[in-house]
Amino acid sequence: MGKRRMATTRSVGLLLALAVSAAVMAADAVPEQQDKGVPEQQDKGVPEQQDKGVPEQQDKSIPEQQDDGTESAPQVERLPGTMTLLGLFDLVRKIDPEAKIAGNTAEFTVRGSELILVGDEKAGRMRIMLPIVRMESVDAAKLQRMLQANFDAVLDSRYAIAHGVVWSVFIHPLPPLDEAQFANAVSQVYVAAATFGAEYTSGAFVY
Repeated sequence: MGKRRMATTRSVGLLLALAVSAAVMAADAVPEQQDKGVPEQQDKGVPEQQDKGVPEQQDKSIPEQQDDGTESAPQVERLPGTMTLLGLFDLVRKIDPEAKIAGNTAEFTVRGSELILVGDEKAGRMRIMLPIVRMESVDAAKLQRMLQANFDAVLDSRYAIAHGVVWSVFIHPLPPLDEAQFANAVSQVYVAAATFGAEYTSGAFVY
């Protein structure tokens, strides 16, 4: 019985690793996208709205004031689902058995690139990150191109800036994430980083 369970675990891990590898290899063959630019929008003017006496709505997103005058963090709604941070760490180990896991963070390798997974059980959020390049080497044209790619080409991953570095990042609620989505997210983060400066894509199509 134990041998059968170990064999099943190895099989699932192999399938997950193959799914990531297949997605990455498919994206390696993505043809370069032409930068068609964002069409300039004409200013048609915004019609002035009349005051029809709509009752003022209370902003429920404003944090409440605590007794000491500081603002308390708003309550975060946890989405339904069964995925946990430990569950994600198990998936990471199937991709990279030598992954480094400490606290709420995992570092793992995909085709020579070091990816970082960070999760928060209380907030119910997770992110996969891959550093690409320091901001000093990013000119205005590349900055504009990566922002356009966020709109139509990098799909569920994103280019982001933090601590003076451009990152490829995937951010998602933790509980509803499943194994297939996680494998797809890993491949998108990897491909978005690999195509920065060229195709600026995380997959084989533009949406």
